[in-house]
Amino acid sequence: IMLPERPPGNKAPLASYEDRLRMLELATRESAGIEVLDKKEDSHNVKTVLSLVREKYDNPEGVWLIIGADVFENISNWDDWEQLKSEVRLVVSLRSEDDGEIAVSESEKLGVDIDMLSSKHPSVSSSGLREQIMNNDKLIGVDKDVYEYVRANRLYGSRKV
Repeated sequence: IMLPERPPGNKAPLASYEDRLRMLELATRESAGIEVLDKKEDSHNVKTVLSLVREKYDNPEGVWLIIGADVFENISNWDDWEQLKSEVRLVVSLRSEDDGEIAVSESEKLGVDIDMLSSKHPSVSSSGLREQIMNNDKLIGVDKDVYEYVRANRLYGSRKV
């Protein structure tokens, strides 16, 4: 299950929720076993995400929550985060070896088992991609249809194709 993140309330959105949803659908359209859900609520938290999973699936075993190492490092700040330990499989996406060390240290401190997922494109970051889009640079690690959508809708300061 993948959920597009709503733009934070304290920042001007660079892409609307609807654009984020469409880009996620495009990026995952050929990925078996991945479903993009359109969650209408304004915020994601453990209780709302788990209730959404339970509502959608009779037996939610085998549900993986994939989060970045930067997010996992602060997971103990989430309300009810410990409920995740018994409800989903936590997978931490890594950009570097340092992220792996941080994730292992945090998982030991919290007493939670995690799996780690290395990135095919460890140097890819959202801010770096936005900069490349504004400069009309060639993008590495971005689905072609997502890139075309970004350009066609002039997202992130891009110029229309």
